[in-house]
Amino acid sequence: MDKAVRWAAPPTYSNCRADKRRWEMDRITEKVIGCAFTVGNVMGCGFVEKVYENALVYELRKTGLLAEQQYGIEVKYDGIVVGQFFADLLVEGRVLVEIKAVKTFRRTPFCPVSQLPKSHRFHYLPTH
Repeated sequence: MDKAVRWAAPPTYSNCRADKRRWEMDRITEKVIGCAFTVGNVMGCGFVEKVYENALVYELRKTGLLAEQQYGIEVKYDGIVVGQFFADLLVEGRVLVEIKAVKTFRRTPFCPVSQLPKSHRFHYLPTH
C-alpha cells in the first residue's frame, strides 16, 4: 500500500517589500537569539554585562552578522535633542540588543530602549 507523501511547502513571501523586510528581520533576530543562547550556555552566569556583550558580539560576527557595540542614539523631544542613549548592540543596522546580567528573571517595569519612538528604524530585542 503506497501512501501519498505530502510535502508542506516552505512559507513563501510575496514580492511585497514589507514581507521581504519582515523575512529579513526574522532571519536576523533568529540568529541573535541563537547566539545569545550559545553565549549563555557556554559562559553560564556570574559575569558583568560587558563580558556577555563582548562574547555576544564575537558570536554574532562568527555567523556573519554586523554588530556594533555601544551604538549612540539621539533622543529628541519636540524637535530638539535632549540627550543620547547608548544601546549595547546594533545588529545589521536594524536590531537593537540590550544586555542585562541578572540573578533572577523578572519583568522590568521600565525598559528605556522599548520607549524609542516608532519613527526610529530599529527593532528592539531584549536579551534578559
